[in-house]
Amino acid sequence: MISRIDDDAPQGKRILVVEPVERHPELEAFLEALNGISPKQAVQTGICAVCKEEANEFTDALSVTEYAISGLCQKCQDEVFNEPE
Repeated sequence: MISRIDDDAPQGKRILVVEPVERHPELEAFLEALNGISPKQAVQTGICAVCKEEANEFTDALSVTEYAISGLCQKCQDEVFNEPE
């Protein structure tokens, strides 16, 4: 899901370049209608499909993979997938 790590980013920051998961165009259109942006568009622009904040920090490789699939940032993934306390 990570196509490359951009080591030429400003101030030596490493930026993940994530390739979005391809899905059927009708499903992509449905998800865009639901959130105002499709997961593919969110990943391509580096934002979260739900909260529309930047999505550039993840806790692990599995979270990056989930971002490529759903377009959810780490905060939104935590809210969706973590069990309530």
